[in-house]
Amino acid sequence: MRSFLKPGILSGLKRSIPILLGYIPVAIAFAILALKAGLSPMLTIFMSATVFAGASQFIAVELLSNDIGYGIILATTLIVNLRHLLMSFYISPHLQHWRWLDIYIFCFGLTDEAFALHSSQITDGELLKTEAMTINIIGYGTWIFGTVLGVLVGQLLMGNQAIALDFALPAMFIVLLVLIANSLKKLVVAIIAGCIAIAINLTGFGQWSVLLATIFVATIGLGIDRWKMKS
Repeated sequence: MRSFLKPGILSGLKRSIPILLGYIPVAIAFAILALKAGLSPMLTIFMSATVFAGASQFIAVELLSNDIGYGIILATTLIVNLRHLLMSFYISPHLQHWRWLDIYIFCFGLTDEAFALHSSQITDGELLKTEAMTINIIGYGTWIFGTVLGVLVGQLLMGNQAIALDFALPAMFIVLLVLIANSLKKLVVAIIAGCIAIAINLTGFGQWSVLLATIFVATIGLGIDRWKMKS
């Protein structure tokens, strides 16, 4: 099988396993909730195909079910997705030699989970284009497949069963964190960032807490690295 695959595709498939296992139950849960909120099966699948943002889709469906205006929905999802600016700033220097079409396709598939895998690869060395694109494509295809599956079986599942699938997303993030935090330094940074995010969230900042904690920890890390380079 190796001879039929470009270098990087097989490694991308292997590294995508946590995403593949995590996306399917979460996408099923989204589809069920979307159908319960009044979205048609086709619109539910179309939303996953064009938005491809789990948290934003769950939020949008919840707001739609409560008859919230489209303006508020757009503003809320925009705030939730501001973290993608930080991801893009971190990844962009490693895409300078890519074609613009490849960059567009890559950016569309840059989710939190994919970013975790890409940033780990950047830490270990160069971002391999084929492997990175494979990870993003696998994630996108899995999300669509899970949504279609959720639409097909949605009428057979009870509402409490849909809620019971929510464990998959935190579990997937835990697996990715374990894979990335392969040193004491990374583990300490992850713990500090999590504690800061919780503290900020308790002050009432809500979805801003993750973004602010990321900016704070990243700024401290950048300052420490520059201080070490000067000393």
